[in-house]
Amino acid sequence: MNLIRLADKIKSPLVFAHVRASTAGSVSESNCHPWQYGRLMFMHNGNVADFHLIKRKVQESLTDEIFLTVNGNTDSEWAFAVFLSQLKTPRQADPFCHSVLKEAMLKTIAKLNAWGKEAGITEASMMNFAVTDGVSVVCSRYISSRTLEAASLYFSSGTRFESYKPGHYRMIKADKREDIVVIASEPLTFEKADWLTIPTNTMVVITSKLNVLMYPIIDEYHNPAPLGRAPEQASVAVVQGEGRGDGARDQRHREVVFVDDHRVIPTVPAVDSPRPDKEQSTLGHSESVARDVPARALASTAPVMVA
Repeated sequence: MNLIRLADKIKSPLVFAHVRASTAGSVSESNCHPWQYGRLMFMHNGNVADFHLIKRKVQESLTDEIFLTVNGNTDSEWAFAVFLSQLKTPRQADPFCHSVLKEAMLKTIAKLNAWGKEAGITEASMMNFAVTDGVSVVCSRYISSRTLEAASLYFSSGTRFESYKPGHYRMIKADKREDIVVIASEPLTFEKADWLTIPTNTMVVITSKLNVLMYPIIDEYHNPAPLGRAPEQASVAVVQGEGRGDGARDQRHREVVFVDDHRVIPTVPAVDSPRPDKEQSTLGHSESVARDVPARALASTAPVMVA
């Protein structure tokens, strides 16, 4: 109830929200996501496998300033510290280019994987990270395995996110522009057609212009056809517009850009293309990133912390 009352008074163009189920570290406020450093905010769904075996390596890699910012004892907050260390000026006042944040995220994942290998860790790490500078957003859906699925991640976008009955929201797509983007561990509404699955081992970028870009994470765990789907199918995006007064269904295609090292693939599938099956997160965590969605809408659809 406190969340709903607070959210009714909060207005923000960008919201990070997280529900924590403890896997590493004690249950305390200092261990709650998201964390902030300068204009950056970070949260994590997953776990860095056997983190205690690489914790010393992580700490030794940090500058004194970044080392002293860590107040909790979770693998997630230390991962944020590693991320900050990949930026030349992590405390800069101006917004970062989204490509800078993306590269820092890739380096963070690579370093954590490398330290894990050195320590002989064989368990897969689940690294669904999300970071923002208040202007752009970068999220990863990642697991250090070629055969296992990462914790689930979805996105939805449109022109309005509105209530159609008490406690129920849906994404409205009134025209071609994208005014709202939501990325969440699980769909936040009952409208399944509004939510698209982000493929395993993929980076998602929301630019300052609300363009949604997807980049496969190319490393030793990259699977070019996850779950037996071709890369083109993995980036399928089908959008159906609102029903018209005459009973006709306004069906439109929306382009989602899937980027690899060599080319940009605009996908414009048929409206009746099959959707990936819904995936269930293997963890008790959940997280949501919302651009231009009323805080009350998030509070009404899921028990989340609004930061």
